Amino acid sequence: MKKRITSVLLALALSFTVSYGHSGRTDCSGGHHDNKNKSGLGSYHYHHGYGPHLHENGVCPYEVKNTVEACSSPVNTVTMVKKAPTVNSNEVKVTLVNYPVQINGVTIDNSKQKYPIISYNNITYLPLTWNNGQALGFRPKWREESKSLHIYLEETEGKLEQELLKEETNSSEKSYTCEKVDFDVYIDYYLVSGDSEYPVLNYKGIIYLPLTSDNVTKLGISFVWSNEEGIKIRGGE
Repeated sequence: MKKRITSVLLALALSFTVSYGHSGRTDCSGGHHDNKNKSGLGSYHYHHGYGPHLHENGVCPYEVKNTVEACSSPVNTVTMVKKAPTVNSNEVKVTLVNYPVQINGVTIDNSKQKYPIISYNNITYLPLTWNNGQALGFRPKWREESKSLHIYLEETEGKLEQELLKEETNSSEKSYTCEKVDFDVYIDYYLVSGDSEYPVLNYKGIIYLPLTSDNVTKLGISFVWSNEEGIKIRGGE
């Protein structure tokens, strides 16, 4: 009796497997033919690791689902890390001088100068503009063959014509960015020291010369400082 019951149960199990399953053999696409349409999906359906299913328009519904879940999962979220901005080693921060400056007796309105007098490492920097050159007796000239700047001294001394800004206002409370020049600078035939503490700077496309005692002597100008009157610069001294 027990053997008969066991045989019946085994037969039912095999019948269930035949009705709802298959041998598991699939082709290279992960699917197989179901000629008797036992799955109810037609004569051909897919498996490749999932239950019987169709690929509508060639797209597997299980793979689409898994892709969406992976993208929406916090574990798989890709975090974009911003790279730190590249630091230019030639850039330095300078400030505008906050004390009076006179050139040949003319007081500089530094708040509205297109090329203001600046300070770096507590040294005053003079912009080598055409106006300052006319007033103080020097003429900057770029020499392409040697890739160098030469400051030629001249006997002339003129009145300073200030080049003022009409709308923009400079502030002595802000810092401004300058670049150290990467070429040689000469005063007549004397090479200006490429001092790392007081380098020659470029601001707004204009070369700025540090008014160290050595450079003042080479330029042949007078440079006087006082707490009451600030700086007085004169040419032809």
